[in-house]
Amino acid sequence: AALAGKRAASLHNLIILGQDTTPNNVTRYWLISRHPVLQPDRHMSPKSSFALVMKNQTGALHRVCSCFALRDINITKLESRPSSRNITSASPWEYTTYIDIEGAPGNEEDVKKAVENLIEFTQKCIHLGSYPRYLIGNTRH
Repeated sequence: AALAGKRAASLHNLIILGQDTTPNNVTRYWLISRHPVLQPDRHMSPKSSFALVMKNQTGALHRVCSCFALRDINITKLESRPSSRNITSASPWEYTTYIDIEGAPGNEEDVKKAVENLIEFTQKCIHLGSYPRYLIGNTRH
């Protein structure tokens, strides 16, 4: 199976099973590895993704966002989903929050400090990875 455009289907003699005509549709691809594959430099306008389980307390989201806002780090995506852990091991109302930010903790001190500060306000903080932003024309996404 593949997610690809019509051109790729014709080049490789593939059958198109479905199409999405959403004008602003964006597909994300992930390269998964046990070890970091790339630490993007600042000139690559890197983004980083995190998965957080916040403490169930008043203002938790505000505190998490403040870790970045106080250091002028832009949050580009914020999404919350119910925890995927089974009902016997998950706390009631436990959610995983996914955050994308501009910058990478490996080579930017302010981003590194913001991530260290997250530990105060979360039960779990997982750095999913950092990657260069994709360039379409003159616009980075």
